Amino acid sequence: MRKKCNEIPQESKFSIIDETMIPYKAGVSGLIYDFIIYTGESTFNEFNLSQTESSMGVGAKAVISLCKSINDPSSAFVYFDNWFTGLPLLLYLRNEMDIIALGTIRQNRTEQCPLSSDKDLLKNGRGSSCIRTSHEGTSIVKWADKKVVTLASTVAGIEPQTNVKSLIGYFIGLALVNGYFMYQREAEQLQLQPECKTSKDFRLQLFWKS
Repeated sequence: MRKKCNEIPQESKFSIIDETMIPYKAGVSGLIYDFIIYTGESTFNEFNLSQTESSMGVGAKAVISLCKSINDPSSAFVYFDNWFTGLPLLLYLRNEMDIIALGTIRQNRTEQCPLSSDKDLLKNGRGSSCIRTSHEGTSIVKWADKKVVTLASTVAGIEPQTNVKSLIGYFIGLALVNGYFMYQREAEQLQLQPECKTSKDFRLQLFWKS
């Protein structure tokens, strides 16, 4: 089955990597190009990971393994959520695999990047944002909506900003950070929807790329 998924023409340069603990089926807007069934320590044996790749966490190894099947890495944009995102992974994808990526990131993985506090951003109002960019070209963006969202990327920073309107009783002009806009747009267009049914007797963890 995985071989057949790998044979599907990859017509879009945008890919999303995610994980699920339940069976799922494709939505109308997405195709599965690759997947990995998590089986514990032996999960990544067939991917011949280097010593550097093997030293990374499970999430990073899943991303790297799935990215190896991308046909044209130099033109690829890969998106994932905070279960996977880490600064070492982003740099490795760009520097070693020529792949640019963007993902939401947990605060404890920002390596003490000096960003504005959630409290200060929320105090400044919805649409407030701050950005820090390393000399290596990795950007971390914090953006205030109802809650604060933190993203890390090697592809998008804080510009350009897009003005959108959000209906919450009345229309609000909102400055939307470009990185978050890209992440949400591609997630909505590419992400596969979970199937409604689950199995009590048989449950697998899958990493997949669409």
